[in-house]
Amino acid sequence: MIKKYRISLFYKAILLSLIFILISSVALVLFEYYKFQGRYYKLFEGFGKRKSQELKMELANPLKQNDAKRIQNILHATIVGSPFIKVACVKTQTGSILCNKNTYRYLFSVQDKKIVKLENTRIYLTKANVDNSSSILIGVSLKDADLFFLDFLKKIILLFLFGGFVLILISIIFLNTFIKPIKVLRKAIESIIHNGNYQQLKVNKLLKNDEIGLLFDSFNLMSYNLQRHEEEIKKQQSIISNLIKRLISIQEEEKKKIARELHDQLSQTLVYVKLQLDILRRNVGYRNEISSLSNLISDELSNIHDICFSLRPITLDTLGLSSALKNFVGNLQKNASFNIHLDITNLDASTLNSEISTCVFRVIQEAVMNSIKYAKPHNIYIHLSTHDDQINGYIKDDGIGFEINDTEIPKKQHFGIVIMKERCAILNGKLNIISKIDEGTTVSFEVPT
Repeated sequence: MIKKYRISLFYKAILLSLIFILISSVALVLFEYYKFQGRYYKLFEGFGKRKSQELKMELANPLKQNDAKRIQNILHATIVGSPFIKVACVKTQTGSILCNKNTYRYLFSVQDKKIVKLENTRIYLTKANVDNSSSILIGVSLKDADLFFLDFLKKIILLFLFGGFVLILISIIFLNTFIKPIKVLRKAIESIIHNGNYQQLKVNKLLKNDEIGLLFDSFNLMSYNLQRHEEEIKKQQSIISNLIKRLISIQEEEKKKIARELHDQLSQTLVYVKLQLDILRRNVGYRNEISSLSNLISDELSNIHDICFSLRPITLDTLGLSSALKNFVGNLQKNASFNIHLDITNLDASTLNSEISTCVFRVIQEAVMNSIKYAKPHNIYIHLSTHDDQINGYIKDDGIGFEINDTEIPKKQHFGIVIMKERCAILNGKLNIISKIDEGTTVSFEVPT
C-alpha cells in the first residue's frame, strides 16, 4: 500500500505566508515603479521644455540667418552645459536637420514615442516648435533616473525580505503555539485507536479559554466516557464469557451424564431383553415374530450408541481426542455421499486436558456438521496438529460457501459459529472463518495447550 505524503498544517501556513509576502512585494514594487515613472517623466518633460525654450531664444537669430555653423556650436554647447541632455537637434526653415551628432537625425522621424533607447541608454524626447517651419528636439538621458530607481528597488526588496523574515519568525512562534496542541491531540487520538490508551490532556493557559481549549475539554470528556464505556463493555463481556463457559461446562456434564445413563442402563436393559428373546426363539414358537423384535432392538441399540456418541463420545474420555475423531469420521463416512479426509500429525495427547480435548472435538464436530447440512460438499478435509505449545487445526470443504456478512445465514448455523468462537475464546484461543460463494469454506482455529 502506497503511503500518501501529507504536508503539515505548520508548513502550509509558512508557505502561505511566503506566498503572501512575495505577492505583496511584487505588487508594491510595481505600484512604486509606475508611481515613480509617472512623477519623474513629468519632471523630465518639464526640464526638456525649459531647455527647449532656452535653446529657442539662443537659436532665434541663427535660424533666421540660416547660419548652420553657429547653430551646430550652440547645440554642442547645450550638451556640454547640461550633463542630463544627450540629444539636441534643430529642424531649420529649409527642412535640414542639425544635431549634436549626425546619427541622431532619425529621431525627428520617431512618431508618438517619448522614450527611445539610444546607445544602451533610455532617452526622454521633448519637441518644441520655434515657428511654423522650424522645431527643436531635446533628448534627456534617463540613465541617472534608472540607476536611482534600481537602487530604490533594491532597498524596497531588502526591506521586504527583512520584513518577511521577521514575519516568518513571528508566524513560526505563533503557529507553533497553536499547532503543537493539535499535534498532541492527534497523537492522543491515535493512541486511543491503536493502543486503547485513554488519557486526560492539559492545554496551555494561553489557549485554555479559546477554541483549542474547548477542543481539549471535549477530547478529555470523550476519552473519559470512552474509557468508562469500554470498561463497562469488558465487564459485561467477562460476565457473558463466564456464563457461556459455565453453560458449556454444564451442557457437557449433562450430555456426559445422559450418555452414561443411556449406555449403562437403557442399553444394558435392551441387551438383556434381546438375549431373553433369543432364548425364547430357540425354545418356543413364534420365531419370526421374536426375530423381528430382536432385530428392532438391535437397531435401537445402534441408535442409542449413535446418540451417546453425539452427546459425549466415550472414547474421548477413555482413548483420547485422536480416537474420538477417528470414530466420529468413521460413523459419518458410512453410507455418505461425500468423502471425509482426516489428517492428525504431531498430536501429543499427553498435553491435552479434558477441557482442551472437548473444545477441539466440539469445534470440529460443529464445523463438519454445518458443512454437511448447508454446504453440499463433495470432500471435507480435517487437519489437526500441535506446534509450539499450541494445537492448530482446520476444517475445509469444497461446498457452495457463503458470504460471512450475509444476513440470510440460517440462525442455527450462525449460532453454531458463535458457539465455536466462544469455545476457543474461553481457552484464550482464536477461530477464523473464510468463505466465498462457490469457493467452499475453511474454519481454522488455534488453542494454547
